[in-house]
This record gives sequence, structure tokens and C-alpha cells, in this order.
Amino acid sequence: MSRDTYLVMRQALVPGSGSKQPWGWLNFVSDQDSTGVEGVTVGMARIEAGNENPLHIHGNCAEIMVLLSGTIEHVVGVDVVDIEAGDALIVPAGMPHQARNVGSSTAEMLVVYNAGRREFETLQS
Repeated sequence: MSRDTYLVMRQALVPGSGSKQPWGWLNFVSDQDSTGVEGVTVGMARIEAGNENPLHIHGNCAEIMVLLSGTIEHVVGVDVVDIEAGDALIVPAGMPHQARNVGSSTAEMLVVYNAGRREFETLQS
């Protein structure tokens, strides 16, 4: 499905508009089901200081993360990559990854997937 008009989403990144997670907060601003835009999912994630999201994969899409604030230690496959505000990390489809906030403040990141419906599978860590 494609949109035939534009869409304005005011306050799209207000934490109350997303979902609370054990590690922080996650909000998808646009995906195929919510906006009808195909081929891309866009969201925002916040990871509280000292927390981490689960080790996981996206089998059907790559993930592009742009760290807006904070400091993250990201497990990508067998590597550990440190990223700081302003850095971008691109994880290929099917590659295990996990973000750990190693800083003293909340880390915020823009997340983009090249699929309108991103798959998510938690792995044993």
C-alpha cells in the first residue's frame, strides 16, 4: 500500500507514544502497518544508563542506528564496537547484535530498517 497524501505526526517521539521496555523505551514512528509506507521502518530507541537490549537479529532487514546522545557498547556478531553520539552503525540482516549503554546518561538513537515489517528474534546470550 502506498500513501496518496502526506502525513504529519506531531510529538512522534514523546516517550508516552512508544512502548516501555525493561531496558528503556522504543517507538516506531513509521512502518508498513502504522503508516502504509512500504520498504522502511523508522523509530527511536532509548536505553537507560547501565541497561542493554537483548541479543537479537532481524532476519529480513538491515538496521541502521544513528546514536544521537550517549555512549553505547554494541555487540555485533563476535565484535564489540564502541559508538558515541554522532556515530552510525549499520548491521546486516541476520547478524546478531545487542546494545549496552555504558555511559552515565540515557542513550538515544534513531533506528531505520530497510523493510516495512521488520522481523525481530531474541537470541540466547
